[in-house]
Amino acid sequence: MKKKRQRYFQMRTIIVIMLCTILYSCAEEKEVVIPENVLSQEKMATVMTDIHLLEASMTLNFSNATNLINGPEMQATTSQLLKKNNVTKEQYQTSFVFYAEHPDLLTEVYKQVLNNLSQLQAKVSNEKDTTSRKIEPIKKP
Repeated sequence: MKKKRQRYFQMRTIIVIMLCTILYSCAEEKEVVIPENVLSQEKMATVMTDIHLLEASMTLNFSNATNLINGPEMQATTSQLLKKNNVTKEQYQTSFVFYAEHPDLLTEVYKQVLNNLSQLQAKVSNEKDTTSRKIEPIKKP
C-alpha cells in the first residue's frame, strides 16, 4: 500500500514538473501584470500550502487516496479551507489557471509554497526537540 502512495506522489510530482517545463518553454519573456481578480503570489502560495497539507493529511489517513482526493470529503474540506483564507472557489480556480498560463509566476508561487512547508516542518521539529528535552529521567537518591 505504501508503494502505491509513493508511486502516486512520484507520478504527480513528475507530471507537475513536466507541465511547468512545457508551459515555461512556450512562454515569452515579458513583464506580466497580475489582474485584480487573481490572487497575489503570496496569497496564492498560502492557499496552495494549505491545500497541499490537506491533501497530504487526507492521503495519510485513508487507504484509498485516489478516490478520496476527488471525493466529497475533500471537496467539503477544501471549501472550508478556502473560506478560512477568505477566497472563493472561483477566485482560486481563476488564479490557478492564470498562474498555470504563466510558468515563471507559478514557479515563484511554488518556491513560496516550499518555503512555507519548510518553515512548518522546522517549527514541528523544534517543538518535538523541546518536548523531548523537558522529559528527564527520575533520579533515585
